[in-house]
Amino acid sequence: MGMKIAKVLVFANVFVSIGLLAWAVSIYTNRLSYFDTTGENATKGQFSQYTDEIKRLSDGVQLAQTSYVRAMDGLISLEQERAFRAAILKILMDEVAKPGNPNAEFRVAPRHTEPELKGLIDVFKYSPNNPFPPATNLRGQPLKGFGRLQQEMTNLLKDEKDKTDQIRKLREDTNKLSIEIFDDATKTGVQSEVFKMKVIFQNLGDEEVYLADAQVNWEEQLRTLKIRKDQLARRLAEFAKGN
Repeated sequence: MGMKIAKVLVFANVFVSIGLLAWAVSIYTNRLSYFDTTGENATKGQFSQYTDEIKRLSDGVQLAQTSYVRAMDGLISLEQERAFRAAILKILMDEVAKPGNPNAEFRVAPRHTEPELKGLIDVFKYSPNNPFPPATNLRGQPLKGFGRLQQEMTNLLKDEKDKTDQIRKLREDTNKLSIEIFDDATKTGVQSEVFKMKVIFQNLGDEEVYLADAQVNWEEQLRTLKIRKDQLARRLAEFAKGN
């Protein structure tokens, strides 16, 4: 039993020795060269490689910082432009969506033609004194905004209420006049008087016809009397000559 253990330990010692030998050879053949070498096979040492790597990283950091500053400046400009664009768009949206503006109209905003801004509204062409031209509907009239439509609706409702009140007052006046003229319930009013007046006017018409005939007879009688008077005067003149 002791011999077997001894043999195992010997073989283990041999394998460990071989492994340590291989590790030592590998380290020797792949040893690091910390300093530069000269001659035909000149190589950079590990320190030089570290120095180059640090320089490369420093240049990258400097480039990144420069790019960051440039990007930050561009971002500030874009943020200012975005704020200005948002303000102009709010003005345009309030013009068509905010109530209480009787002159609200949709407007045709010009667009950017640059590739990076193509399709966006060119807000730099906007001016309160020179607003964008109004958009038109199918009939060629300006497209009205909410405030203007609301004001027109308010005016229409007011006109409708005024007309309704006027119609109601006219109906009440008509009913009062109808009751004043003729009341079906009490049989009072001026309707009967109107009928009497109609009869009186009709009688006056008949009397006018009658009087017209009488006037013709009176004129004929007057003419006859004048003739008789002339005859009598001639006879009296004849008698006066004879005497």
